[in-house]
Amino acid sequence: MADVLDVPVVLTVAAEFTARAGDVQAALALADRAVDEARAQHAEEWGPRSFRAAILLRLGRLDDAMADLAAVRPMLTESTEAVTVITRVLTDHGQADLAVQWLTVAVETMLKRHEALTVYGPSGTRVDVAELTFALLSARKRLRHDLGLPPDKHDDLANSFQNDPAGMQPDLHTETFWPRGEFERLLERWPALHQEVGETWDDHRAKVERRLTLFKESVAATTAVVSVSVDELVDFAEIIGVDPGLTEIRVDYLNYMAEHGQVTAWPPGRNDACWCGSGAKYKKCCLPRSRG
Repeated sequence: MADVLDVPVVLTVAAEFTARAGDVQAALALADRAVDEARAQHAEEWGPRSFRAAILLRLGRLDDAMADLAAVRPMLTESTEAVTVITRVLTDHGQADLAVQWLTVAVETMLKRHEALTVYGPSGTRVDVAELTFALLSARKRLRHDLGLPPDKHDDLANSFQNDPAGMQPDLHTETFWPRGEFERLLERWPALHQEVGETWDDHRAKVERRLTLFKESVAATTAVVSVSVDELVDFAEIIGVDPGLTEIRVDYLNYMAEHGQVTAWPPGRNDACWCGSGAKYKKCCLPRSRG
């Protein structure tokens, strides 16, 4: 199996897809598998457990859901992604007041660390204090506004952070890309996909180059390319136990790789090797394709 695939995350993605399709019980079974796999690998459980909590809330199993959420709550002071996920789970299921309480406690914890640039959380994770504090303050401010609560001192501090975002990194936008050999294998196995990925490899890399160019010109963000492969797609589907030819599974695989794959910075220098792997200089390879 391809090393890049994180089995607990793949199972969580599958659970999300299954829940969207309306089969909540099957989604819960996949989420249970994701949590068990994370535990067996001694990996982080907060992602699978957060999503399992969301499913349990949909099923009306409040006590079980809150047990999962209480277990992952410490991640609010370790991960900006956890702030987003845990807050969304609570607010989407009528627990906005509780989300504000948890965020307030987390904000006050982080403010006690304000003299440090970085700290290590309870799980040993390296934490960027300013970045995480900003994420907590922003999430809390939005929730309080939605609840109709008047601004308080922490909301004022959120405004200060927003007006002086020093040290905050730009968003990363990635485009997935089938290298030449993988492109040929993909269309050999699923010929109809040429309508989606391009008739030829030249068409495919031109599509990717144009999307990257358009995004770079319209949004201030860091851009990168993530290579994908047929074997990884098959492995992804195998973990879930479904047909890799399903459109929904391919989309979930590509979304997974966009977030978890190995990125190649884009654009390269004009005289540097092109990002597509052709071996030619960028200025003579994919750069002109952006203007096609």
